[in-house]
Amino acid sequence: MVWAIVNIKFKCFFKKDEPKAELPKVDREKYKALYEYQKAQLEDEKNRFGKLEDKAAKYLTALTVAITAYVLIVRWVFEWTSKPEYLYFLLVKAVISITFFLFCIAWGFILSSIKLRSVAKMSSDESLINFFKEKKLESVYLTLAKNYAQIISKYRIENEKKTGLMIWGYRFTIGAGIFFMVSMILIFFYKMA
Repeated sequence: MVWAIVNIKFKCFFKKDEPKAELPKVDREKYKALYEYQKAQLEDEKNRFGKLEDKAAKYLTALTVAITAYVLIVRWVFEWTSKPEYLYFLLVKAVISITFFLFCIAWGFILSSIKLRSVAKMSSDESLINFFKEKKLESVYLTLAKNYAQIISKYRIENEKKTGLMIWGYRFTIGAGIFFMVSMILIFFYKMA
């Protein structure tokens, strides 16, 4: 009986390992594909950011030229030697003021869209190097893909802000353009009279 107990304890102590349940195989190619996809998405967002910056800069330049030209026209109107009827002149001044105001608001929105902002970027410090040394390639791919996803979302937020500001600038430019045409028609009718 004692021998049986010792034998059982002995068998338990040196028990053969039962086959463990197999861990699921990690598909390295799947993680690599995810990493490559996120990397391409980040490049797309960076390119979109750059294109928005270029478009805003060109738009700002065009608005600056338009405002300058309009100021020259306004200066010419206010130098009229013979003053037209008071109400007509008041109407022209009001339309000119509204036009200039709308141009300035549009210019402000576009300028706001190109103001300097800090953008997210991938880390490249010593901890990243250690991470590469210590982890398996699958973990590295997955972690980098997650980091790319966070950066992509930050770029998208910034791109949406830029786009929104540019849309408002465009809307005010359309309004300014309408008032510009009205002011030119009023000036033309005065000169024809």
